[in-house]
Amino acid sequence: MYQIREDGCHVIFDTDEGSGDYAVDALIEFDPTFLPYVPDLLEGKQIPALESNDSYGWLLTHYHPVFDSNGKCVCYVGVDISMVLLRTYRLKFLFRTIILSLVAVILVVGLGLWISTKFLVNPINGISRHAIDFIGKNGNADGMNTCVSAIKNLDIRTGDEVENLYASFLKMTENTVQNIIDINKMQEELIQIMQKYNEELEKNVEERTY
Repeated sequence: MYQIREDGCHVIFDTDEGSGDYAVDALIEFDPTFLPYVPDLLEGKQIPALESNDSYGWLLTHYHPVFDSNGKCVCYVGVDISMVLLRTYRLKFLFRTIILSLVAVILVVGLGLWISTKFLVNPINGISRHAIDFIGKNGNADGMNTCVSAIKNLDIRTGDEVENLYASFLKMTENTVQNIIDINKMQEELIQIMQKYNEELEKNVEERTY
């Protein structure tokens, strides 16, 4: 804490007094940086924080007035911060911010990849793999029906276009298998009709022969 007088700053007490910086009532002359603000300091006004590089080194200094009960400024609380220390702190803060930002980006990208793999890549790969298996059965109803069961087991529930694609694909394969079953059934019925017709034809020929 300082009391500002025309001859300089008089120390009231120094929190670093134990380190031997300033004794009580020690006089500290004004640095050139502070000279334009001496009139305001003598009147007890607030001055802006000042960056100086004078006799006491590269400092950022802030003076805050202390008033008595009558509103008169009796002294100033002064705080000096080393700009070297501040710059080091800023660099460390910037470094930590960059590291945290990189970690956040990695997490976001990783989460995005996981979501896209779970809800896009894996479902589409599953549909594609089963589509190839389904086509490979080459009209075999039993094999294709087994593929349909495997497709149902995919149970894709993404709530988007992928699920719509899956539902359409499943419906198409079910309809295809059902159509093949119906065609095979029609073929069997047609064969039975032809066999019955042949039997009746042979019977008629035998009857006419005898």
